[in-house]
Amino acid sequence: MQKAKRKTGIFQEIRKHGFLYGMTLPGILLIFIFSYVPMLGLVIAFQNFNVRDGIFGSEFCGLNNFKFFFNDSIWPGLSQATINTLWLNVVFIIATTFISVLLAVVFSEIGSKKYRKITQTLSLLPYFISWTIVSLFLNSALISTDNGILTGILEGMGIQINFYQDPWVWPLMMTILRI
Repeated sequence: MQKAKRKTGIFQEIRKHGFLYGMTLPGILLIFIFSYVPMLGLVIAFQNFNVRDGIFGSEFCGLNNFKFFFNDSIWPGLSQATINTLWLNVVFIIATTFISVLLAVVFSEIGSKKYRKITQTLSLLPYFISWTIVSLFLNSALISTDNGILTGILEGMGIQINFYQDPWVWPLMMTILRI
């Protein structure tokens, strides 16, 4: 004799676990209020907004507001800054993904469990250091023109780089710092 399969619908599920669903309601409401309701204001960017007409009564203008924003006659160099920002973010994403996967493979190949835990902890340690401290350390200890360690090593090898005047250095430095 076969057992009859019991159908469990959404209402039976809510009746059975109603208290747990009730506990999730405040979180769902907070996410809705603070994450989704403000998105209605994004419509303003694509309108000739008029306070009297409101969000839903104002005229739709498409991307005209952004054409004004990226106009080089108003803010020279803004479009180049935007391109640089997008390019650097693509480089950051690719480099950090590659290094993260590489580190994961290296950590998984470490035989000693104790040594693996130590190296994983040390690799996460930089996330607890303030970016202000990192920039001060970079400025004073590594790339200072007077007594920077990296500057001294490169000068000893016959390579003259002024980190503050050579613009090609900074995308590489920023990517290394991001990693």
